[in-house]
Amino acid sequence: MSTCTVFTLPLIIAFFMGFGQLAVMQSASGSRIVMLDVGQGDSMLVQSGEANILLDTGEDGDVLLRELAEQGVTHLDAIVITHKDADHAGALRQLAGVIDIAHVYVHADLLDKDFMAAVLESARWVTSDRGAEGVRPGSVLQAGDFSLTVLAPQDGGKSENDDSLICLIKYDANVDGRIEARGVLTGDAEKDAMRDVVPQVGDIDFLKVAHHGSKGGLSEEQLSTLSPEVALIGVGADNKYGHPTKETLQMLEEHGARIYRTDKQGAISIAFSADGMRVTTEK
Repeated sequence: MSTCTVFTLPLIIAFFMGFGQLAVMQSASGSRIVMLDVGQGDSMLVQSGEANILLDTGEDGDVLLRELAEQGVTHLDAIVITHKDADHAGALRQLAGVIDIAHVYVHADLLDKDFMAAVLESARWVTSDRGAEGVRPGSVLQAGDFSLTVLAPQDGGKSENDDSLICLIKYDANVDGRIEARGVLTGDAEKDAMRDVVPQVGDIDFLKVAHHGSKGGLSEEQLSTLSPEVALIGVGADNKYGHPTKETLQMLEEHGARIYRTDKQGAISIAFSADGMRVTTEK
């Protein structure tokens, strides 16, 4: 395993190749996020100490269960479903009876929508019939040293991608109010949905790139404001959508983001400490 410091800003980022068992060992006491390799879909694991939160599930339950097993996960304090699309929520039901799940969260406005029926039924299955619970902008989930704040949308039910929950994740190493790292997790929310969010957030350290790197995910102006050092793209190899697009990749590169994508590098882990972030990849 080789290590190289790529750059030093207020943040030190070291990049490793091939984490394997090391990643499982870190999860017991460290703080990290892992973009799981679920093919053409999204699933992000947030871990700190004994706390585990999963954002989205991808579509294939067998793949998701394998990925969670590789990370040593048997319990989830919460699953956050950003929106109803199968590549974000399709594998939820298959976690029933395998992973212990305390809560499932969706946008509060979607709890009574007919188009959410499959997701809501899956939530009942995995929570022993307790079902999904609602969150809105301002809702905060805590996972050890991480806080996850819902930023948008204000109203759910407008359109599938614009329904995506957009979350700000903050890492506070010593739980002293001093934030060492910040990132935005976007689901499939594209640039129109991000218009009001970006000015609130400002400069960040890492970004879950919207809609698998689609062309309409971010504008030049928005990316200039966010200025992430690390960009994460959940995407399947040779997918029929052409994700991520050349335009998006070029824009990220021009703004100085270091790009990581699951189709090329498998699962991607960012470990956090008071000294900065360390990115490791499965391949």
